Amino acid sequence: MTSARTTLTTFLKKSRYTGAPDSTVDRYTSAMTSTPANLQLDIAILGGGVAGLWLLERLRQRGYQAALFSQGPLGAGQTIAAQGMLHGGGKYRLRGNRASTATALQHMPALWRACLAGHGEVDLTQTLVASEDFYLWANTPMGKLSGRMAHFVLGKQLHKMLAADWPDFLRSSAHRALLYRLTEQVIDVPSLIRNLAVHNTKAIFQLPRQMQWQRSDTGICLALGTTRISARRWVLTAGSGNEDILRALGYSAPAMQRRPLQQVLVRHPALPRFFGHCLSRGSTPRLSISSHQHSSGDTVWYLGGALAERGAAQSPTGLIADAQAELARLFPSLDLQGAHYSTLAVERAEPHQPDGGRPAGAFVAAVPEAEEVLVAWPTKLTLAPALAQRIVNLLPPPDPKAQPVARLADFLLTPSIATPPWEMPQ
Repeated sequence: MTSARTTLTTFLKKSRYTGAPDSTVDRYTSAMTSTPANLQLDIAILGGGVAGLWLLERLRQRGYQAALFSQGPLGAGQTIAAQGMLHGGGKYRLRGNRASTATALQHMPALWRACLAGHGEVDLTQTLVASEDFYLWANTPMGKLSGRMAHFVLGKQLHKMLAADWPDFLRSSAHRALLYRLTEQVIDVPSLIRNLAVHNTKAIFQLPRQMQWQRSDTGICLALGTTRISARRWVLTAGSGNEDILRALGYSAPAMQRRPLQQVLVRHPALPRFFGHCLSRGSTPRLSISSHQHSSGDTVWYLGGALAERGAAQSPTGLIADAQAELARLFPSLDLQGAHYSTLAVERAEPHQPDGGRPAGAFVAAVPEAEEVLVAWPTKLTLAPALAQRIVNLLPPPDPKAQPVARLADFLLTPSIATPPWEMPQ
């Protein structure tokens, strides 16, 4: 696997986006309640994950007076919990199912790669690339890949690994697998959030607890003390929070569905850096592994896939036991004695599907009773650029009468960056 092009420590030294200090809270609160104002924006984005941050960048490039509002740290929830694999649907095409999802994803890796190299629609040159590729492997009769089929489907992206080139911990008589290396990148999600935020610090704001929604014949506004914020379009990109915002506004559609997960984190100083999907019969990998560095210097494996899906119904203790057994089956030569295990509950929010299944691609739709409110879910981190483009296509041109977003800085704080799962206290 190709090593990261820079270290996270180096990246954090370069980036200065930390959010407003706590000592400024009183000053901002006082200004909010004592300085009456009515601000008319072009676009107000509600939700500080990758979908909202990417959209904000695209809108500001086009001259919109656009602001992003977040009720918590940027990236908190689904974004910070993502594993960062920018796959193009190859795992779906290889299994011969979910063709619509594979189609939606197939152009995403090239778009992200261009942005990471500095010549795409968004500048991601300050985002850490954790790996330039990741593995696809299987070790059961139903999960094994056909070499001919794999190369037919993925072509030059996929490289069959000779046994002599396998990572050391995969070399075991008990691990009779087929192993491929897929040239699709893996990013460090916290650095992605920070990179997007740095570009637009003056347009990103923390919503105070005392905010109120107001509806009238003239539209929707957000009341913050004596200040009223209105917008020609409100775009909801808050993940599961979209449902709460719609409810507060008195709307019920577009409807949302939730798919819970419980991820597993394994921390041990001897763990190798590894990124990959262990494939199975279904479209969901048997196990997905991404690697991260803990502040102690230890490597953390972050485990998703089918393990995390069935883990949603398990206790943390039961899921950890399941994960230990699964790792022992897949990597019998890997010594994890003394490893530290923890779990993280994650709730994926998506547009409602009649059959309860997974949506094929990014989703955006207007509230039927209020066309100025757009509700959006990327459904996958990889699809954030596609979602932003779909939203841009639905918007009117910038209004020259819209007021400067910078005025919001007089009375609103800047949110911090969410803590990554492997650094959360256990």
